[in-house]
Amino acid sequence: MAGFSTGDRAPSTFALADLALQAAIELDRMGAGLDHDPAVLVHLADALRRTSRPPADAPPFRFVEPGYYLPFERLYRTIESHNPVVLENIQAFLQRTSDALSQADSADQAELTSFCVALHQALIQDSTAEDGFVVHDWRALGDSTALGVRAA
Repeated sequence: MAGFSTGDRAPSTFALADLALQAAIELDRMGAGLDHDPAVLVHLADALRRTSRPPADAPPFRFVEPGYYLPFERLYRTIESHNPVVLENIQAFLQRTSDALSQADSADQAELTSFCVALHQALIQDSTAEDGFVVHDWRALGDSTALGVRAA
């Protein structure tokens, strides 16, 4: 699977976003009765477990892999509850979803597809929000506003 490490390390947010999109495609194929690859769903479930639960030897403060808390919180608030978020609730939500992905069948295909698409969007939104921009005073550069903004 391109961009996805099968080791104990957590995948990058880009790899997890890609995996979520691949899982949504496989779930869609499942719902349509087409050939699909259930291993993609198992890989996503494993990746979610690795990024949302501390390893046994981790310090007690490390509950969610760095870079994952905000997208997981956003996803939890969107799908599960708008109430104040407790980290343990996010972890329980991701554990339930991981279990459902590991045992996916056509009965929960639509709900899991929605989850995968929302996960992809949350991770991409978080990743692209980190891209910096340098904004210059474009008026000093002339009339072209395109010259005033460039990627950092």
